[in-house]
Amino acid sequence: MRELLYLSREDVERLLDVDAMLEALANALIAFSSGITVVPPRVAVRVPDAGLLGSMPGYVPGVALEVKLVSV
Repeated sequence: MRELLYLSREDVERLLDVDAMLEALANALIAFSSGITVVPPRVAVRVPDAGLLGSMPGYVPGVALEVKLVSV
């Protein structure tokens, strides 16, 4: 079994390049408002008495293909 990686707030603050993140976010929002992104509706799979898995995919042509997964 693999060990769970736990990042503290301090770890994230030390590792995260906030300026690069804000630039990427600004570029993504510009692409979205220009209509060049592909952002399908969110999808959720509910498991009775166990929770759900949510998927939020997105694509910016020539830049990135990404997905955010949420399980609760």
